[in-house]
Amino acid sequence: MNLTLNTKVKQNPRVTKKILKARVYIFDGKNLNLHSFNELASFLFIASKKPISIEQLTCEVIGKFKVSRKVAQKDIKEFINYCLENKFLTKVKK
Repeated sequence: MNLTLNTKVKQNPRVTKKILKARVYIFDGKNLNLHSFNELASFLFIASKKPISIEQLTCEVIGKFKVSRKVAQKDIKEFINYCLENKFLTKVKK
């Protein structure tokens, strides 16, 4: 998907999720799968409870995980694409 730094996303309210010890678990009832997110993915998913842009997520990831801007943006875009494809996140219209 075409994502820019201004692209905003938020959690899909229809997703069945559980947060335990700062880790996110999502149940995909359609495919009967349980998705378990790692620390970074959990952080990004929790941060997207309200609409947030890729630029905002980048700044937060750089501060928390001490990674370069390039690495942060690559990881964030991969995560967002995965979540959009699986309908865990939705794009926010301007």
